Amino acid sequence: MKWKKLTNIPNTVTNRYGHSLSVWNETQTIHWIIVFGGFSSVTDTRLIKIITSGRDLVVQPVLENNEYRQERARQRLAQAILCPNWSSWFIKPV
Repeated sequence: MKWKKLTNIPNTVTNRYGHSLSVWNETQTIHWIIVFGGFSSVTDTRLIKIITSGRDLVVQPVLENNEYRQERARQRLAQAILCPNWSSWFIKPV
């Protein structure tokens, strides 16, 4: 796949200077760009989910750190309902 310019990325991500980026490949088709720090009015962490489908890139709405955590918690809960034994690896009793 050739490099492609991402469009529709909000200013909370693009208007940063001196920030850090990290890329995490969740699967072969799901990738995350993590943006944190920097010099701008918004310096909190933002996460961008990118899904590859053939030669196309689908950029999901940008998530704040708390939104990402809520999404992951929903996914773990759904997985726990479908496969109760699997949940013991990730959900610790309180």
